[in-house]
Amino acid sequence: MNLIRRTRLLMLPLIIQCLLTKGLAQEKLIIQVLNVENDQGIAFANVYFSSSDLGKTTDLNGIAVFNKADLSEKDESCEVSFIGYVTQKIPILLFAEDTIVVRLTSALVNLPEIQVSSTSNKLNGRELIEESIKMIEENFPQ
Repeated sequence: MNLIRRTRLLMLPLIIQCLLTKGLAQEKLIIQVLNVENDQGIAFANVYFSSSDLGKTTDLNGIAVFNKADLSEKDESCEVSFIGYVTQKIPILLFAEDTIVVRLTSALVNLPEIQVSSTSNKLNGRELIEESIKMIEENFPQ
């Protein structure tokens, strides 16, 4: 009887430790942002939860890590963006997973062609260099 009682007393702190460790551990949400064309991580992409004003920038591998406890119950979606890519909104329903992979597509914008010309005196290459040399002191006073 004494042995059973001692065993219980020894096991009690271990059980409490396990319960506290599990209860205090923060669950992480990992969002990885990839280029859809080559599956490489997009460094410095923006990951933003607008309802909670919580946002991060991805690391060099395209990964942003959030604590699930920091996310607001009002958060309905997460916005992932980067210059030159189409912005994506991810519904909060996907956040049941611990890791979410977001693939961004390039946003190509065709710009109209322009021509650069001068209406003032037109110089050839040699004359342009000679004029530039003459103007050095005026342009770069010491």
